[in-house]
Amino acid sequence: MAHQKLLLNVFQNHYDLSQLNDEGSLFTEYDLSSIDFIDLCFELGQKSKINFQPNELWPFNKMLTNPEYYSQENWTDKGWEEVCAILGMDVASPKCSIRDLYHHFTINYIHRRLGSFV
Repeated sequence: MAHQKLLLNVFQNHYDLSQLNDEGSLFTEYDLSSIDFIDLCFELGQKSKINFQPNELWPFNKMLTNPEYYSQENWTDKGWEEVCAILGMDVASPKCSIRDLYHHFTINYIHRRLGSFV
């Protein structure tokens, strides 16, 4: 619950809280840019006192560079298992593109992810 309060505190500096939906994608619905993402990570790290890198909060872009996880424009089985584990999805879900994964970058996702760091 402490993370949820922290998130609301951080997001009120960037968004009208009455317009935010906990399951709305910050990338696709609220137009979070890559620079905004870095700023958000920095601010979350400072306020939460949790030491993490942006590629730990959203590890999928980095995973794309690892041929064990992503090869020939597709997730490998191992990569998809990791994606599903991080997102809490069923591994039987159809594999999707990185752009489709952006829909999962929500306030609730951040809350769960921060909880996994402590």
